[in-house]
This record gives sequence, structure tokens and C-alpha cells, in this order.
Amino acid sequence: MIIVGICDSSETNIRRYQDLLERLADKHSLALRYRVFPKGQHLADFQRQFPQALEILYVNVDLRGENGIEAVKEFKLAGGDAQIIYFARSDTYVPDALDTNPLGYFLLASLPVRRFESTLQKAYGKMCAKRQQTLACKAFGLVKYILVRTIRYIRLETRMVTVFFNENETFSYYSTMEQLENQLAALLFVRIYRSYLVNLRYVAEMAKDHVRMLDGTELPIGRIFADQATQAWEALHLC
Repeated sequence: MIIVGICDSSETNIRRYQDLLERLADKHSLALRYRVFPKGQHLADFQRQFPQALEILYVNVDLRGENGIEAVKEFKLAGGDAQIIYFARSDTYVPDALDTNPLGYFLLASLPVRRFESTLQKAYGKMCAKRQQTLACKAFGLVKYILVRTIRYIRLETRMVTVFFNENETFSYYSTMEQLENQLAALLFVRIYRSYLVNLRYVAEMAKDHVRMLDGTELPIGRIFADQATQAWEALHLC
């Protein structure tokens, strides 16, 4: 799962980008979630709170009252390493945009779908290759390395943890929730129950007493974990 940021002051533009991205994601079987930023100044703050979240970032240069390129520079200063793609009304800002090493620059009036498509595929491939953090799971002399971004959630049952990853794969081994929580906290994982750790990338809805995952699985939320989990989910605000 890759998180795509869309930074634009125009709701019309945001719907346009997202509709196109969703069509292309379906066409190429790309797993995408979206985080919308109506203001560029919010990018750096989000990056500081969730340093491993944004992986592809679409930015309108002509933000209302702001310069999108300057917002990207602040995002990068905060540690952001997403693949950057710009939209703009004209090519006036191309020289300035090049300072941020973007993957693409598109004019809003004539958005070439094929080039947009190839840029998305390239960005997705680059981030999948770049974000290769793995969880080392040891069981009975076997070590299995699971890509962290493919893990949906982890369940604990009497010292045995089961990792649920990809669409329907699992792997069980002996560990503790505390150890896993420490390893994965910076990678968008939150504890929701004494026996459950979830990857926020795969959460569809968080209610008072349960979490619904994108695949429809419902997991319980414990009272002592509810506030922290809910705050993290609401701040991440994926769609």
C-alpha cells in the first residue's frame, strides 16, 4: 500500500486527480490510499508527525495564497522523500520546480493521460523499491522477512503472534506485542487492543469499539488504547 498526497486549494482539481489516479490504479492493480492537503503549509507538519507516510506527492504550484514549490521545499527540509509531481497553469515555474528534483510537471489545461500514467507507474515503482523495510519473523529455525508495507495487522495469542500480510497470507512465531510495537510505531502501526496491532494504511474506519479494515475484517478496540489510536487515525486522515 502506497500513500499518495494531493496538495491543492481547488476541490475540483482534487476530484479530477483522484478520479484519474483511481482509474489508473485499477488498471494497473496499484494499491493506493490518499491524503488531501488544501494548504501547502500543512505538508511539513504532517511529515514531522508521520515521517514514513507520504510516498507520492502531487502538488499544484498555484496554491491559493501560497507557492506550491516553496511548500515542497519545506516538506523536504522536514525529511520528506516522496516522489514529487507538479501541476501548474503554465510552465513559468519549471526552473524553480527543478530545484526540488520532481518526477513530473504537468499543465492543468492539457493533462496528457498517457504521460500521467507512466509517471504514476514510475513513481510507484521507485517508492516500492525504496521502502523496503522488513519485519524479521523467526520460527523453528526459519527466518521469514515480510515487507512492512504489506502487513495489514498483527494478532497475539498466548505468546504466539500471527502476522496478516498481503491479501491472505499469514505467518506465526513467538514474540511480544511490546517488542513489535516498538519496532513498528514509526511505520504507521498503532496498538488498538492488548492483542492487536494494526497498520493504519489498511484501516477503512475506526469506531468507538472496533476497527474495520479495508478487507472488511473487524477488530476490537480496547478502552486503554482507544484515544491514542483514534487520534493517530484522525490525524492521518486517509481516504
